[in-house]
Amino acid sequence: MMRRPIRRGGFRGRDMGGDRMGGRDRFENERPREEHDEHSEQPASDGGEAAELHEHAHRSIVIPGEYIDDKKGRKLGDDVYEEGEKVFAKVMGIPVANENEIKIIPMSGVYIPNISDNVIGVITEVGISGWTVDINSPYIAFMPVADGVDEFVDTNRTDISRFFDVGDALSCKISKVTKNKTTRVSMRAMGARKLLGGSLMKVKPVKIPRIIGKGGSMINMIKQRTGCVIYVGKNGVIWLRGDNKAEAIEAILTIERESHTSGLTDKISRMLEGLPGAVQPAAPTAQATAPVEAVPEPVVQDEEAEGEEHVERPKPGWEPENFPQR
Repeated sequence: MMRRPIRRGGFRGRDMGGDRMGGRDRFENERPREEHDEHSEQPASDGGEAAELHEHAHRSIVIPGEYIDDKKGRKLGDDVYEEGEKVFAKVMGIPVANENEIKIIPMSGVYIPNISDNVIGVITEVGISGWTVDINSPYIAFMPVADGVDEFVDTNRTDISRFFDVGDALSCKISKVTKNKTTRVSMRAMGARKLLGGSLMKVKPVKIPRIIGKGGSMINMIKQRTGCVIYVGKNGVIWLRGDNKAEAIEAILTIERESHTSGLTDKISRMLEGLPGAVQPAAPTAQATAPVEAVPEPVVQDEEAEGEEHVERPKPGWEPENFPQR
């Protein structure tokens, strides 16, 4: 009995289905297409990445080392690399190749800090001259006293834990990242503050753009429907406070699980319908048609005329010599 020769090969030469390169296209052509009727879901309109996901939904998920397209002078994203004119994937995700750029929307990944990112961190250690902050990253951040408080602090005489202590949650900003990823955060930014009460949850950092939505549409809808106060960090940490906190968390987890699907905005909207405490949008009010009365100009009163007959004088700058004589 003849034995079959065993083929040995690396992970790069095989796709997710276990077939050789090229088998993926064959499988997709053989797979029956789903019929769409008039009640099928429409593509989601929120989130730049959501639109790209729908636009490239017919594309398969690529794995590291898989060929995407020829470069042709286009800009390359961080998750791809080139060999000659050919572009390959660095990570597993959905490829996006348009006339301007070639990139990948990753399916997962850790948060790598970048300057000016708004993040939510937790104090893990109080030092002499600052605080160590966990920013949900392989790299721990440090916040010096000068970037944490506005007032002058004599660190030799002051216990800085009275400002921030271990376990405190902060909404802060990445102010500095060195070449070896030494990271510094600062409270000197718009919206930076200590987050009191509430709850923290973590999602995959690559899903944050989908949770926020285009122009903040998705997260604003969740805020209005639940009445919760929500802060979203680019590092995948989210802080929530409110009576409908559980419903908001469930909605966010649904977005994380189904971020690659279409019709997600409508699904989240239906999930959050009719919750008590929802913030209703203000109804438009009719503009008044009555003419606005003119406000009389203020009159400067001479202080020396106090107790005498009321004397009115024009405001300074209106003296006759300032105007041409007729």
